[in-house]
Amino acid sequence: MVASNVSVNENWSGDRNNVMVGNVLERTIVREVQGSVAELIPPVHWDTISGVSNYPTRAQVANNKSRTAIIASRTEGIKYLFEEEGEVEIPELVVTWYNPQAGKMQKRTLKKVVMVVEPNPDLGMLKTIRDSIMVNNASIEEGEEGTKKPISIFGLSIKEFGIGLILLLLLIYIVYRAYSPLASIILIRRERYRNSEAFYFRKFQKAAREKNSSVAIQCLYRWIDQLQLQEPTLLYFVDTYGAPKLLENLIDIKMWSQARSNYRSGKANNELNPRLWINPTSL
Repeated sequence: MVASNVSVNENWSGDRNNVMVGNVLERTIVREVQGSVAELIPPVHWDTISGVSNYPTRAQVANNKSRTAIIASRTEGIKYLFEEEGEVEIPELVVTWYNPQAGKMQKRTLKKVVMVVEPNPDLGMLKTIRDSIMVNNASIEEGEEGTKKPISIFGLSIKEFGIGLILLLLLIYIVYRAYSPLASIILIRRERYRNSEAFYFRKFQKAAREKNSSVAIQCLYRWIDQLQLQEPTLLYFVDTYGAPKLLENLIDIKMWSQARSNYRSGKANNELNPRLWINPTSL
């Protein structure tokens, strides 16, 4: 992300000091960026946490333009469902960007959050009630076995339904045996390709050809995530494998293709531009 300044704020709904199994807390993170547009702000990467289910919410973006400046914002949220008791640590969140005025990388950090999840006796009660209902249903079914009323399924007798079911299962088995190996190979190759760096680079090329700069740059961020880099950032990649002019024209297909070729062949630049990491504020 390229910007002159970035501010990061977070809000929590719910009591973090009194959490029990089954509780849900919602976390909202707002990033305000000066000197960029909202479409170029990359999404937040939510960490996987043991014993907690994550449910991200839809992101909201906004642009506030004036004659001399632009301020963009991106608001993202996530709901944490606590499923196990014990201590839970939500890792710190680091937001980094390149400041062209200062000529260096900068960052802001949201500190980690540690919570103690207490057991919830109500969940055990719910399980007991659910088990009791299942036992009652089984007893009712057993009591109805002696009924002499004829039984039909979809208007068919049990014998007719059984024969039809066997024929249907036989047909499914034949089709499965005929097409399953081929379908599996196709699905595996398709899934492998859709998770490859080549797939995301082609998406960038398509967006760049269509002159859709915001989508193209988003594809670049996603493509960078697929590479094996010491620092998964555009700046590091350009310093290592590309030309400095790439930062001036982020949708130049020819220059990015050459930089990608350098990366794939292991031809790194001889010198890297020095960068300093700073933490302007302590959040």
